[in-house]
Amino acid sequence: MELREYWRVIKKRLLLILFIPIVAGAVSGYYVMKKTPLYTATTTLLLSQSSNQIGGTPDTATYTGVIQSDYFTQMVDAESNLPISGSMIELNFNGQLMSISVTSGDPKFASKAADAAAQTVIDKGPGIIPGLHSAGVLNPATSSPVPLHKQQDVTLAAGIAFLVSLGLAFLLEYLDLRFKTETDIVKYLGIPALGGVAEYRPNKRKKA
Repeated sequence: MELREYWRVIKKRLLLILFIPIVAGAVSGYYVMKKTPLYTATTTLLLSQSSNQIGGTPDTATYTGVIQSDYFTQMVDAESNLPISGSMIELNFNGQLMSISVTSGDPKFASKAADAAAQTVIDKGPGIIPGLHSAGVLNPATSSPVPLHKQQDVTLAAGIAFLVSLGLAFLLEYLDLRFKTETDIVKYLGIPALGGVAEYRPNKRKKA
């Protein structure tokens, strides 16, 4: 298919090509605006390892597995009376520093839950985490809003819908088996075109 044919298909299906991205952008924008804002609170702990662990690297996989387990969240629930089981708990390490982050729709709850999880590590961690001797809080939790990237989400949805609409336009053109030009007759039937009849559109302007 020549570039001229591509352009002809695009002009023919222009309404379809524009309609789908506009609808997709509007729908995604509506859901993005309705999305509940989230907040993340982070508490920083200083870890002290057992004597046979000093100078080594903290067992990140073990710490993460324990703190993100249902057993640990149930332990935090029991000690703090905070239902953090449905919250997002993340863990980051930097040497002997551990950051516990909790994400929630309520900033106060996120801060309380992060501090409660940190306190549980301090109280129960040496008994349930291998190699951990003790831990102390360096920075208590402070909550901050999670960026929603609204504009990027709407742009991405509209861009994907535009590509889909282009593909749909060319698919419809491919499935349309009617002869539209003299070139189609020559190409598919293998016979020469002797002539054509132009479409006549009378001027419908009313006389003054």
